[in-house]
Amino acid sequence: MVLGGLAVLTAVFAVSTSLSLSRLQVRRADYVLSLTQQTYRDILQQVIWKCAEAPCPSTMTFTQMGGGYTVTLVDVGGLIDLNTVSPALLERLYDDLGIDAAQAKRFRDWRRMPHRLLRVSDFARLTGLPMEQWERLGQVATVYSGRTGIAPDVAPLAVLQIAAGPDGSLDTLKESVPPEFRTAPSGTNFQVLVDRAGQRLVLIGAVHLPAGSNAGRVLWMK
Repeated sequence: MVLGGLAVLTAVFAVSTSLSLSRLQVRRADYVLSLTQQTYRDILQQVIWKCAEAPCPSTMTFTQMGGGYTVTLVDVGGLIDLNTVSPALLERLYDDLGIDAAQAKRFRDWRRMPHRLLRVSDFARLTGLPMEQWERLGQVATVYSGRTGIAPDVAPLAVLQIAAGPDGSLDTLKESVPPEFRTAPSGTNFQVLVDRAGQRLVLIGAVHLPAGSNAGRVLWMK
């Protein structure tokens, strides 16, 4: 009886310890997520403040939470707007991401409702895009330019390769973008990418920065 009771107590203690560790891990994950979001929020706010005081540079550096961050702004006019992109350019994006006919039809039918995407990730979910392609999508797409094409002069290399072809230098691809895909830069809406200590760029959100105004605001945050 005594041994049986000890066995039960040992089992109960083991389960209790396991549950306590699980709770601690969840709490730590929540804490880390909260801290990361606070850092992102602070960086986006600093971008808004800095660009309200002077002409907005495309690259800037901040110290936040004891670390140095290099921030890069990308004009959304150089990205593919999933809400307004022309069918021809959208087809090229499908090819780049490996989206098949059934996935494309699902998005086409949804957009005809009509609906509007609030985030780029909504497109990934609607089409069933594999997770390994989500980062690529975030590099080339937006929902804030309102344009049918792209502005070559502010477009990243990845976007130019979709619009003009995979081969060629940055300058060559800018010249090779077909006229029907050419539109103007936004000049006010920017995606914000962060690099800490030489790590890869991470997209943390988008901001609205009207020229000569302190009315900047966060459009979305990761």
